[in-house]
Formats: sequence, C-alpha cells, structure tokens
Amino acid sequence: MRPMLKANMGEMGANLNLFLFPAQGKDGDPICPTTKKGSFTLSVDGRTYTYKTPLASLVPAKRCQKCQEECSGLWNYCPWCGNKLSDSKTSDK
Repeated sequence: MRPMLKANMGEMGANLNLFLFPAQGKDGDPICPTTKKGSFTLSVDGRTYTYKTPLASLVPAKRCQKCQEECSGLWNYCPWCGNKLSDSKTSDK
C-alpha cells in the first residue's frame, strides 16, 4: 500500500501508517464498540491515544424537527434553535 499512497499523495502518503486490528477479541466480543457510549485506547510505539465513542463518522445524522437543520448524530440538542433532537435518522426533505 505504501508505494501506492506515496505515488498518489507524495511525502504525506509515504509517511501515512495504516494499522489493522481484529474486529473481535478472544471472547468473541468487539474489541471496540464504536457506536456505543464509552472510549477505547490504543498504545503504539510508547504513545497512548484515547478516543471517545461513539465515533461521529459511524453515527447517522439527525434532523431537527423544528428548524430542519441537519445535525451531528452525537448531538442531543440543535445548536441553531435549541430543540431537543430525536434519535431517528435524517429524513429527506
């Protein structure tokens, strides 16, 4: 992958590292429940990185029922009008 990334992205691609992890632990449970509230920690080369979950990229957007603005799926209230957001997915206008 690295030669392809370098060819397409230059030096940034040459220095981009990809890490692959198994999706499940030995007990069969997901190693990182990315759509549930919590966090997970990765330790790489002596450095520790902590990520809060759910991951925003994996949560469907919400649409405010009052002002119809599309909001992050992580938000509980619309930042534009203050309306409480429901957990339903974004609907088409």
